[in-house]
Amino acid sequence: MVVKNLTALSLALFASVSAVADERPTRSECIIGYALDWTGVKTDRYDVIEDMSYWMLKHGRPGQLAGTSVGSDASRLYLQYRSSCEKKQQMATKLIGFWRSQNLELPAFERLPDPIAPSTDTIDLKGPDWRDPGTPLFERREKSSDSI
Repeated sequence: MVVKNLTALSLALFASVSAVADERPTRSECIIGYALDWTGVKTDRYDVIEDMSYWMLKHGRPGQLAGTSVGSDASRLYLQYRSSCEKKQQMATKLIGFWRSQNLELPAFERLPDPIAPSTDTIDLKGPDWRDPGTPLFERREKSSDSI
């Protein structure tokens, strides 16, 4: 009887710990993307992106922002958050407002529809903050080099 109760208690504890781990968001739930319209912006787009990065470095990365990614042609911006992902729109709007307050000549930001899948074409941050942490790049390289 004691063994049954201990087993049941152990299973209940394991289930509750698993449920807590499952509450972490997925990476896709934490990504927000914008199409960037550079029409009317006179400053070189890559200089503007550099200025945006500079202001984040100077003032610190805001809140729960894990990272940013800009497409190679600067037509897309992706932001990935660590937590509070249900508020990603508000947090992104605040960041864009901060950049505007610095008098940067910015493009128009048009929100891309959710969900945005993490990838090398969007943003691909990995780690324990998300339910789908992914495989770190160095591990993928080791595995792929073993199969050659």
